Amino acid sequence: MEAPRSLADPVVTLRLATPADVPAIEVLYSGLSPASQRMRFSTCVSDALLARAAALGDRFDAVVALDGERVIGEARLDTHPGGAHEFAVTVADQAQGRGVGAALLDALREHANDLGIVTLRAQVRIDNVPMLVLLRRVGAVIVLVSGGDVVLDIASDRQMPSWPAHAATAKVLVETPGLAEHAITTALRSAGYDVRQCGGPTSGRREPCPLLDSGRCRLAQDADAIICLLPEGGESSAIVASHALHRPESLAAGFALSRR
Repeated sequence: MEAPRSLADPVVTLRLATPADVPAIEVLYSGLSPASQRMRFSTCVSDALLARAAALGDRFDAVVALDGERVIGEARLDTHPGGAHEFAVTVADQAQGRGVGAALLDALREHANDLGIVTLRAQVRIDNVPMLVLLRRVGAVIVLVSGGDVVLDIASDRQMPSWPAHAATAKVLVETPGLAEHAITTALRSAGYDVRQCGGPTSGRREPCPLLDSGRCRLAQDADAIICLLPEGGESSAIVASHALHRPESLAAGFALSRR
């Protein structure tokens, strides 16, 4: 596996992990500072739990970043069929700021796409701003804010993530800029809707908005309602025009909270 273009450091190489890498991944985890451990695991954890977290086996695949022979980063994906395919990215403290995290994420998405996995999910601490910004740059959408964590979905390709295969409630796409959950998103979710919040094309994406680039957005095409709260003008107006053209019956200025 060659290093993705997002990795500017030519010394670092990326490859798929093997069971032989598990001890080095455990060393990576245990060498994190207390602050970095909290960002990765939501709290500081024991050595025994770190050893369990480093395991691969049949359920987890991982990509590792190496500086020489030393593992300085890892991105892992739950490949188990059914449910959410959760992923996480870990970078050694001394290697942060070198583009390693972005490169690992790109490589993990490529691997997931090769496996036929479209939607990847991350649970991120709300104060882990670098990770939230990294995910927003590849088109992450907010699924849920719970306590001090944000649950986000990304796609393995350059499109958008998809809705669950069998959604039990009406699906509402809310488009609004920023990393914070909008009050309308919160209200809709509290009313029982399945909601995804997208930051739109002006949210710092480093990949083009799929709706503007190809006219296709998995979330928009399968939503029961679309609420666009993006600022007027520019690409935002093009987003609204595309919704009005392709999904006029779903585009709404508001949505009745009483509907289930």
